[in-house]
Amino acid sequence: MNLPHLHYTCAPPGKDGSGFRFTAVSAGVPSSVLREAEPLIGYEPPRSAPGSPSAAELTAFPVSLSLSALQDGGRLLCRSAYLGADYSGRWGNFHAHAVHLARDTELPGAALPITTWESPGWQRTPPTGPVPGPQADLCPGVSFDTGTMTAFARARSARLAAFLTDLRQSLTLPSAPQLVVVEENTLDVVRWIALACVSVPRAEAGTLTFTTYTRSPRLAPQQILGVLPETAAELVTEGHRYRLHDPTRPPGPTTDAWAELAAAVWQEGHPAVLRRAAELAPFHRGALAAVAAAHVTGLGAAARTAAADWLGAHPEALSDSELSGCVGMLARTPPADAVAAKALLTVLTRLRDRLPATSRDALAEALLRAGAQGIPGAGELPQDVRLDSASRTRLAVELRPRLLTSLSAPDVPLRQVVELAGLADRLGMPLGSALVATAQPLAEALVSADRAARDDGRSALPGADTLERLPELRAALLPRLEELAADRPAEVARMLRHFRVPLDPALSLPHLEMCAHAARLPARPADPLAAWHTLLRESRLPYAAEPLLLRTAQALAWSETPPTAQETHLMLQTAGAEAHRAAGTWQDAVDVALGASPEDPHVLALAPVLLGLFPEEIPPRVRAALLLLELAHEARGGDFAGTAGPARGGWIERATGLRRAAEPLPPAVRERAHRALAAAVLAGTGDTCGELRALAHSGDAELMHTYALLAREEPFRARLRAEPRLAAACFTGWTMYADAGHRWREISAGLLQDVLRPVVRAYRESELTRVEAALERPPGHRADAFREWAGPGPLGRLGRRLLGRRGGKTRLPEPGRADVRPRDEGEAL
Repeated sequence: MNLPHLHYTCAPPGKDGSGFRFTAVSAGVPSSVLREAEPLIGYEPPRSAPGSPSAAELTAFPVSLSLSALQDGGRLLCRSAYLGADYSGRWGNFHAHAVHLARDTELPGAALPITTWESPGWQRTPPTGPVPGPQADLCPGVSFDTGTMTAFARARSARLAAFLTDLRQSLTLPSAPQLVVVEENTLDVVRWIALACVSVPRAEAGTLTFTTYTRSPRLAPQQILGVLPETAAELVTEGHRYRLHDPTRPPGPTTDAWAELAAAVWQEGHPAVLRRAAELAPFHRGALAAVAAAHVTGLGAAARTAAADWLGAHPEALSDSELSGCVGMLARTPPADAVAAKALLTVLTRLRDRLPATSRDALAEALLRAGAQGIPGAGELPQDVRLDSASRTRLAVELRPRLLTSLSAPDVPLRQVVELAGLADRLGMPLGSALVATAQPLAEALVSADRAARDDGRSALPGADTLERLPELRAALLPRLEELAADRPAEVARMLRHFRVPLDPALSLPHLEMCAHAARLPARPADPLAAWHTLLRESRLPYAAEPLLLRTAQALAWSETPPTAQETHLMLQTAGAEAHRAAGTWQDAVDVALGASPEDPHVLALAPVLLGLFPEEIPPRVRAALLLLELAHEARGGDFAGTAGPARGGWIERATGLRRAAEPLPPAVRERAHRALAAAVLAGTGDTCGELRALAHSGDAELMHTYALLAREEPFRARLRAEPRLAAACFTGWTMYADAGHRWREISAGLLQDVLRPVVRAYRESELTRVEAALERPPGHRADAFREWAGPGPLGRLGRRLLGRRGGKTRLPEPGRADVRPRDEGEAL
């Protein structure tokens, strides 16, 4: 191949002028290339060089071999050397001989540009004519054999990984800094560049731009720059532009795993491994480790994992010999962690049809050894990978102590227990008592793992067919799961929705069976009571024989919210007191009565049922709370209009006593009782049996407050508007007990002002007449007082006296707060 070439030097005067210019150029070289080449091929002697060197000193001047990229996509390969004096005797002349490589053009034999260093094909002096002769073959001028390059890499081992790190960045990052190699001998710079070219893919090696020497690195556009130590000092502070590799300075830290492994390969003397790995996957640590496995000793755990990970993803990439070497290396050392085990398991799974039996078994044994050490995932071999009987027996003897140690470790994870049991089963190794000892924490872990999976959206449960494949593990686990099913049935049922537990009909597992049936029902049944009946009906063991099944069924049917009072009542009726007493579910029924929401209309009716069914079991304080609810139930259905029997009297006083005995009273019970009693008193306002008087004199701020709240609600206001007789009763009741104390006087004055007065003002004359007629009758004879109260003005005189101040709308006082002027107990209304 006759490559176009050109020469540049300081020429004597002639028709093209004198001074530095192109003195000889092959035909066809574009003028644009000449313009672009001129600043690329210049030469400046070192600052420390003699100004008038002798012939012997000239040989010591550095030679610049450079490869530069051109704008047209081509490259310029150039040798520039110092000549000394020019034609006129002035010092500073040099000669540049350059070869133009058009786009997609390579050197003969696809030689790398760096190998032309000091090639005999470079002309040391300019030709005499303007058109040079054919370009001679640029064969290597120095040796780049493996031994020479390996010796160089070992001599530069401290800087090698850092150099390769920066090299990779230079080829993969568009804005990467330039690499500056500092060497006293330019030949060492050539070795660095040759080392770089061997370490990268062939395509990048041919286009990697460089110069073996420059005195002005800031003007050099190449990727790798060779400089003398005298020039390096001026670049130290420009780390953003240059990566300085100076033997007089310690190399920076290296975190590039590919570079570290590539450096190790160089020092082992196998540069061909780098070239092969670059063909498979450029700069990929896994590909490099996989190819290097058969050649490089002592690959670390991270490199072995990377090799397995890459090999599993590219099962057909390696040749048979490369594959054999890689698998042999991977099988020699068991994986050290779960990531390594997963990668090695992938290799075994994806390459088992390609691997010979010996290699396949070696990988399987390495994984089983790691599994016995407790490495997660290591023992989960494919089912069709089976060792022969002799290998299983040998491994069982070898691994049994290690496996039992892993199994008995504290807080052993769920998956690890399952894997260890599976490993023992694969080797035909009975675990016996060791497995029984782990069954309780394993059962707990199953339930906890399901809860964790629901919390973070991931499944921590083992495979669905795990227990079917491991009968010994299943036999140890089922009794423990039965215990958990009786204790925490809702959690067990949730676990069974995600993890299948095959039951043994020969074993009595009534609670676990009930949980399994519940797992097939909707998680939130539309009719929990029907689900409860279904679970009890389909249980193999009747609840009469195992009363605790009542508790299990109840926990499953109402797994998220407690039953209502009506559902609780129906459960009591269905199973009877004895069964609920034996199951302890009577306590749940009591909790429903004491804790149900105030909106549940059936709670008050549940209290007398519980008191009647469990008179001996209910403790005194709880009994007092239930009696209070029973009293509220009685009050809600009673009548304060004068027809109540003797047993119905004294409700306010009885409620006060029961509430005191039940303290601390659940807030729901307190609110429910207060509303029921206040509503009953309000319905009978103006009564003759004394309940309103008892309320007024009770001093119970909370009950009074509830009474006033109910009186202000719209249902009661509507009754007042529709029933003038009720308005008369309210007037009587709210004006009769002036001696009851400040709190009641404040409450009653506010009700007169804010509730009764607006209604009365809206009455027609006929309705007012009916109110007055009702007030004329004994015992109150309050008609005159009513006329005075309802007279003109913002308040009647009576109302002003009740309030103790003039005019204005009264505010309903908060419970326990008296913010009105004290009055004498005998003060008249």
